[in-house]
Amino acid sequence: YDFWTDDNELYLNVNYGINNWGANSDVVFNSNSIPNSNTNNNSNSSLSILVNNSSMSYSSMTISFDNIIIDEMIFIDDNVSIIGNDGLSCFFYNKDNVIYKYCHGSQPVIYDCFTETNCNSQIGPSTNIDLNTRILFDGQSYELVDKNDYLQGGSSYQIPQGYFDDILILDDSNIGSDILALGDFDQDGYDEKVKINNGNLELYNYSSNNEVLANGFPVYGNFQGYPLISDILNSDGVPEIIIKNEDKISFISNNGEILHEIPLFSLDSDLFILPFWTQGKAALLNGDIIFVFDNYNDNYSYWKNPFSTPAFTSVVTGQHSGSSNNATSGIDLSRTYNYPNPVNDKTKFRYFVNTAQSVNIKIYDVAGFLVAELNDNNLIQNEYNEIVWSVESLESGLYFATIKSDKGDSKLIKVVIL
Repeated sequence: YDFWTDDNELYLNVNYGINNWGANSDVVFNSNSIPNSNTNNNSNSSLSILVNNSSMSYSSMTISFDNIIIDEMIFIDDNVSIIGNDGLSCFFYNKDNVIYKYCHGSQPVIYDCFTETNCNSQIGPSTNIDLNTRILFDGQSYELVDKNDYLQGGSSYQIPQGYFDDILILDDSNIGSDILALGDFDQDGYDEKVKINNGNLELYNYSSNNEVLANGFPVYGNFQGYPLISDILNSDGVPEIIIKNEDKISFISNNGEILHEIPLFSLDSDLFILPFWTQGKAALLNGDIIFVFDNYNDNYSYWKNPFSTPAFTSVVTGQHSGSSNNATSGIDLSRTYNYPNPVNDKTKFRYFVNTAQSVNIKIYDVAGFLVAELNDNNLIQNEYNEIVWSVESLESGLYFATIKSDKGDSKLIKVVIL
């Protein structure tokens, strides 16, 4: 305290304008002060520390949280690990291998699953609680399990069991073992797939045989853990991907834009969403911190736990209303192109399909001779589709590609081969 009194002329000069400095003035540490209250990577922690100066031999401090996105930040306890929730407003955490239950509006209480009438435990009373203990909830009863025994093959990654398309629930072989979350980002009635590849975040169209990245993806970073998919920032009917990224929690739009970031308080803890923390508000859980959001939209929230539901059943929730795309053309010519261009070894022709059933691509050299022809007869409507063209056998120079759908739409694209 003695160091940061109003006698510290250097501090007052450096921070001139932040406060009305003067004799016995209050001293503020926030994101604008030097030193500041930001995190180690200089992310805004939204914390402000007010030191109430006085002529007395002591001062008091007021710590406040000011974030335009987050309504409230609640500290749970030191060194806790969230191990489950009821999908509403209660969650469980492990502290020193003792399980506590914490519900909104009440204090945490020690939770003894073995004495609960709605608890079906797979772990006997003599089994020690440890870091692998989890509590699952299927909507009616709780189940105390060992994570490694419960998850498929003892793996730390659970494979999503299927996605929603009004007709079919696909099995694991159709989905792929590297899919971490599913959600209907573009409201076409199908769930897109979220992956992490070498730390980069990828979002793919739903089709198992049409691995086409969504616009704006991949997003490069150091992403890790289990992503969540929820409309929690602004209740606009468009969900965000919520994921750990180095020492931050990133909120990413369906076109790859980082909308908001908040500090990550526990790198090792999974993220959970309690959708009904209070009326109209949801809680995002990270380690020993609760972030409360007041613009939550449950209709467009699909993946709220590391494995979608509190029971790890991988059921995709949220609204699947079908596409609002009323276009009658075969393909959207404004969203038809190839990349990369110029081309070294191969390029992808990319086109947004409206009603087309097939696309034909013919490539000509500058003399007008046909050098290649591609056909895509397995189109996914209301999605971007792609087809790969290898140019390794062709000479460098300028080529022309005509892309034409079975509905008659066509576009000419110049392609440069180096």
